[in-house]
Amino acid sequence: MANYEFRLQGNKLSLGSYSIQKVGDKYIILLNNKIVDVKNNSKLLSDINFVILSIVYDELSKTKLASYDEFITTEHESRYACPWWKTHTITGIGWTSGGAKADLFNATIQDANDGDLHGCTSLGGVEINSRLGGLYFTATQSFCCP
Repeated sequence: MANYEFRLQGNKLSLGSYSIQKVGDKYIILLNNKIVDVKNNSKLLSDINFVILSIVYDELSKTKLASYDEFITTEHESRYACPWWKTHTITGIGWTSGGAKADLFNATIQDANDGDLHGCTSLGGVEINSRLGGLYFTATQSFCCP
């Protein structure tokens, strides 16, 4: 994240040529200051700058962020202790939760085939999150790797 330069102006957050702001209960996505039609826009979800921007905006716009104690006592809790430097997390992205899970499944197979998951142990289950009020979804799975 240190390589990303975000700009905040009022409730509008920008990264590169993308901007997001919430107007009422709707999110407005801008590309080069022009409103983008986001409905099933596959190009949008394949642009890492948009995905990073939207995840950051979604997290920053929450009314209450979970404390560490709340985080470790919720569904995020794992049965295994694993330091962060040995944690490998895979993320899937989709317009629906099913699409995000399918993308996660594909990405997990790719990492397994590449040898990135050799000797790794799953840390809990798949976590699915709605982003930007349901605009798109992410599915994540973490592994502890030797």
